[in-house]
Amino acid sequence: MRTVQAVLKCKHCGKEETRSLHLPDDVSAIPNTFECTDCCEGRRAFDHVKDDVDAYKQLTKRQQDELKQIGKNTHIKYLRWMERHYPKPYISPRIKQRIHGQNRRARMHNAPGVFDYDKWMERVKYYGWRCVYCGVRLSERTLTIDHYIPLSKGGSNWPSNLYPACKHCNCSKHAKLGWTIR
Repeated sequence: MRTVQAVLKCKHCGKEETRSLHLPDDVSAIPNTFECTDCCEGRRAFDHVKDDVDAYKQLTKRQQDELKQIGKNTHIKYLRWMERHYPKPYISPRIKQRIHGQNRRARMHNAPGVFDYDKWMERVKYYGWRCVYCGVRLSERTLTIDHYIPLSKGGSNWPSNLYPACKHCNCSKHAKLGWTIR
């Protein structure tokens, strides 16, 4: 085994680096290209997004081309691109607090199941931000989490037992069973 100092050029961005290579004695050819760390990380990040086929298909042709270029460049550019095109979703503190309270209540009742913000918002969007009992439009302020089968009657805390309801209907229902969903 011998150690050789070589100036290598990145095959993607053209950046040159001096590296020490450990080569077997019988190898006479020294490679002259390599993949620098920045390009390697960018390519891995690009491959990661390509694996998420659904997200990739939702991008426009221009965005896909941009992403391919980023895959050839650096990881930092990829992160900046993701921040521009996929901003972090806003999570309402009011709704987050209600979810935490309902999960805590369920634990106190020893009810099975737990739900998070994403699952709850899927249910709310499925019902079109409307109360399932009276059909009134709900806002962040008027939205309440209703357990169709109340926790006090042995109901679960799984998302399938949760329904969006207005304050009036949820308070009127209290712990009763048999309310009809529109």
